[in-house]
Amino acid sequence: MQQALAREPQLNLVDEPELEAAADAEPATIALDTAPTPEQALISALQRRGKCTPGDLARARKLTEDSGDPLRLMLVRLGLVSERDMAAACAEVLGLELITGEQYPDAPIAEEQLSLRFLKDARIMPLSETEQGLTLAVADPLDAFIPQAVQMATGKQISLQVGLPTEIQAALERVYEQPVDDDTEAEVQAELGNFSEEDIEHLRDLASEAPVIRLVNQILQRAVESRASDVHIEPFADQLKVRYRVDGILKEGDSPPVSSTAAVISRIKIMAKLNIAERRLPQDGRIPQRIQGRELDLRVSTVPTMFGESVVMRLLDKESVSFDFDALGFDGPPRERLIKVLEQPYGIFLVTGPTGSGKSTTLYTALSRLNTEQNKILTVEDPVEYQVAGINQIPVKSSIGMTFAGALRAIVRQDPDIIMVGEMRDLETARIAVQSALTGHVVLSTLHTNDAASGVTRLLDMGVEDYLLTSTINGILAQRLVRRLCPECRQPYTPPPELTAKLREVARAPASANHGASVAAGTNAGTEGGRDSEAKGNASKRPFSLRSWFGWRRSTANRTRTDEQPASANTIAPATLTPNSLRKDQPLRLYQAIGCKACNHSGYRGRLVIAEVLLMSDRIRQAVLSHATAGEIHRIAVEEGMATMYRDGLRKAVDGRTTLEEVIRVAEDN
Repeated sequence: MQQALAREPQLNLVDEPELEAAADAEPATIALDTAPTPEQALISALQRRGKCTPGDLARARKLTEDSGDPLRLMLVRLGLVSERDMAAACAEVLGLELITGEQYPDAPIAEEQLSLRFLKDARIMPLSETEQGLTLAVADPLDAFIPQAVQMATGKQISLQVGLPTEIQAALERVYEQPVDDDTEAEVQAELGNFSEEDIEHLRDLASEAPVIRLVNQILQRAVESRASDVHIEPFADQLKVRYRVDGILKEGDSPPVSSTAAVISRIKIMAKLNIAERRLPQDGRIPQRIQGRELDLRVSTVPTMFGESVVMRLLDKESVSFDFDALGFDGPPRERLIKVLEQPYGIFLVTGPTGSGKSTTLYTALSRLNTEQNKILTVEDPVEYQVAGINQIPVKSSIGMTFAGALRAIVRQDPDIIMVGEMRDLETARIAVQSALTGHVVLSTLHTNDAASGVTRLLDMGVEDYLLTSTINGILAQRLVRRLCPECRQPYTPPPELTAKLREVARAPASANHGASVAAGTNAGTEGGRDSEAKGNASKRPFSLRSWFGWRRSTANRTRTDEQPASANTIAPATLTPNSLRKDQPLRLYQAIGCKACNHSGYRGRLVIAEVLLMSDRIRQAVLSHATAGEIHRIAVEEGMATMYRDGLRKAVDGRTTLEEVIRVAEDN
C-alpha cells in the first residue's frame, strides 16, 4: 500500500500561479535532428489530432518533474487527454491494433504463469495463446518492461495490442477474479487471528489493514460491474453473506471468510463515518466513492442482528442517472396524463408504490421538467439522493428537530413556486402540504400504496379532511419497475391461442369499464357476470388469467418457441398493443429472456416503468366525499380512461420491451 501511494503524483505541490506561468510559456518543440523517441512521437500524434495543446503539455511536464511519472500517463491522470484518445494515438504511432471491450476473452489465458496481481499492476490482459506465442492487450505499450517480463514468465513470443485501461481492468475483474482472492483471504485470516470484538481499538486497526480494505473494495467493484443498485452484507453463524440487487432481483455473490465479519463491517462504518463502537442501534451514513472512474454516492444503513450488524449500501450513480421520462419508460396514455398533471399551476401530485419502485427518480424527473428560471423549487428529502442544479434541496435531520413537517413550515416562507416533499409520513406533514397547495403552490410527494386509488384512501386514513383532498389533489401516479429485455438476445415465441385472444380483447377494449373487465385489473367491473357464470358452473366463461397461463408456459414454453434466430432491436419490429397490430390475420409474437454476454446471461438489462395515472375528476371527487372504497375509486378512474399498470405492462410486453412474467411479477391481474 505504501509503495502504491508512493507512485501517486503529489498534484498539490505546485501552486496555481506556477501552473499558469508554465501554461503561458513557449510551447516545447521536439528536436528534429535526431529520431524522436516513442513518447515524443506519441505527443506529436496527439497534437496533430488536436487532442493536446501546448498549455496542457506545459502543465503536465511541470508535474512530471516532481512525480517522475511518464508524460503520457500524467496527461491522462490530469484529464487533459482521454484514455481513448491516448490509446488511439499509441496504436497509430506503434502500428498496433486498438481493441474494444467486446474483443476480450471469456476465460482466463496463461493463468498458471501470470498472476492476477501482476496483470493488474502491469495493466495487461492476455487475449490469445498458441504454442509459440501470446497476445496481450496493454494499457501502456510504450513500457518495454512488460513484454520482457511476460516473455520470461511464459517462454513465448509476445505480440501486443492496445487496450483502454478501464476496459482491461473490467475484463480482469470479470474473467480472472475468484470468489475471494486466495491471497486476500489468507491475508485477512492472518491479520484477524484471535481477538475480542470488544476491543474497539483493535477492531479499528483491523479495519484499516490492507487486506480488509481490498476485500471491501472488491465487493464495491463487483457491485459496479454487475450494475447493482444495492449491496447486502448479512452476518450469520457460519457465513458472511454478500448479495447484490441487480435490476430489482437479489443475487448472491461470493462470500468473504466468516472470521472477517467484524473487520469488514467496521471498515464500511469507518468509510461512512459511523460510530464503530455502537453496535446495538441502527445507524445511517454515506460514502462518496470513485469506483472505476465513476462518481458514486453510497447510502449506508446498519442494523444489529443476532450474529452482528447487517449492512445495506445503496449505490447512487450521479453520472449515469437519466431524468428523462422517455428513458424511464413513460409513454402512451400514462405519459400523456402525467404531463397534463405537471402542467397544472397549483395542487398536489403524488407518486405511489412500494420501496424500490423508482418513485424518487420519477419525482426528480418531474422536477427537472419544471426547473425553469421562472420557478423557485425547494425540496425536503431524507436523504438528498441526487443534487440537481438550480433546486434548493433541504436534508431532513430528525436528531436536531429538522423533520419533514418542520422544514415544510419554514420553506413556505421562502416564496417557493414548487415544493417537493420526499414522503408524506404523518398527518402534520400531509396537512402542511395540503395548505401549501391551497395557497397556490405545486406540491410533489410520495406515498407507499399499491395503486393510485389507494393514495386517496391512505390520506383519508391518516386524518386529512376529504374536502381538502378533493380541492388540492390533481393526480396520483402509481408505478412499478419491470426488467427490460436485453435487445441483443431476446427471442420471439408464439403464445397459445387463448392468450392471443386475450391480448386482442385488451387491444379492442377502450380504457373504460369494459376494459377493466377485459384485463381483470383488480376492479369490480364485470365481476357480477363472472359470479353468475361461476354459479352456473360454466368454467368456459371464467376470465382468462395471465397468472394461470404463466404456470402453463413454464412447462411448455420450449414447444411454443419459434425457430427464428435470437432477435435484436434492429432486426425485429415488435408489435404494439393496438387493434391494428393485433388483427386476426396477423400472428402475435411475444418475447422471452435468453441471456448473452451483453446482459451477463440474465436475459435482462436495465428496468423500465409500468404506471397508471389517476386524474381527479368530478365523479372521483364525489366518490371521495362519499367515502367510497379504493376499489370503487379505481373503477371510476378506469371508466374515465385510466389505463392500469397491468394494461401498461401488457402493452410493453407486446412491444418486446419486457416479458409477461415480469408484468405478473409486479402487477395484479386478478
